[in-house]
Amino acid sequence: MAFGISAALVAVLLLAGCATSSDVGAATPSPSESPVASPTPTPTPDLPVLAFGGDCSTMLDEDVVTATFGSPARPLLPSPVASPPQALLGGLACTWRSDVGWLTAVALPVGSVPPSWQESFTETLCHPTIGMCRGSVTSGDLWLQLRYYFSSSGDPSIEIESLLEVLAASAAAHPGAAPAIAEPGWWALPACDELSAGIDVASILGAEAVVPEYPADDVLPDEILPALEAAGLEGWCAWTALDGEGNYGASLQLYVWPGAAEGTQPLLDGDGFESVEIAGADRASLREQTFPSPDVVYATAGQNAVRIFGWSERANVLAFAEAVMVHLDAGQRR
Repeated sequence: MAFGISAALVAVLLLAGCATSSDVGAATPSPSESPVASPTPTPTPDLPVLAFGGDCSTMLDEDVVTATFGSPARPLLPSPVASPPQALLGGLACTWRSDVGWLTAVALPVGSVPPSWQESFTETLCHPTIGMCRGSVTSGDLWLQLRYYFSSSGDPSIEIESLLEVLAASAAAHPGAAPAIAEPGWWALPACDELSAGIDVASILGAEAVVPEYPADDVLPDEILPALEAAGLEGWCAWTALDGEGNYGASLQLYVWPGAAEGTQPLLDGDGFESVEIAGADRASLREQTFPSPDVVYATAGQNAVRIFGWSERANVLAFAEAVMVHLDAGQRR
């Protein structure tokens, strides 16, 4: 990937006076020099550089997606708007919906994706019983993944393979993606065990005990989480309350986003969010929702941010958010 413009050094010409045999005894003129130009510095690109320039229509043409669905497709916002860590990674994730399903295409700098994780997606797999296909391909400097969720019967493997070829060709025609570089003041990702030791989640939830999991965490909360974790851009932890009989109760999920405060600003002002005061946070917003949907909190501190999903009372979710912000900002600065 070319990120800078090469600078040509200006030649230095030294013009020196020379004496000949007829000049013996004559004053030798002082050498004169032309001004020496300093090398032009190579511009440093603004990082991150988003795949496909952050443009979903460049990634995949809407007509191509419509042909795959067999019905009109409607593009949604690119997920960097909703997931600042993806944007910091230089990634792009775009989703199109139709009456028969929805398709998500993900592009990440190939060097940011753990090789073992790439290998787990090399084969295109379709599961008609649950209506889901996924496949991936590498093209140039990008790793590309498709996830297709459909409601109709049949096996769309051929269509997914064809769409992967189109996506790879688009990536080859539009190269260039690079992650941001961590800066002083960014949080280091905390271990979930460390958070559990530093935050009394059971007391916050009013529970006898909590387990460090979410009842459905056999499914990753974000299918590109391993790449984000490896880059130090997103950490995910969960806690679920247990009653005296071992039954699941209230749950909390925490996403830690180092360096993502700027990208989180639009989310703080999103529809349905109200500004709230949380100790340790520069800004915070809460959206209350009706069960089974969780309450959602976004909060920033310095250059960093968190997202919290809470299946509990409002007061408990806010108390947890405050405990998290105080803990992280006290000990996680780089």
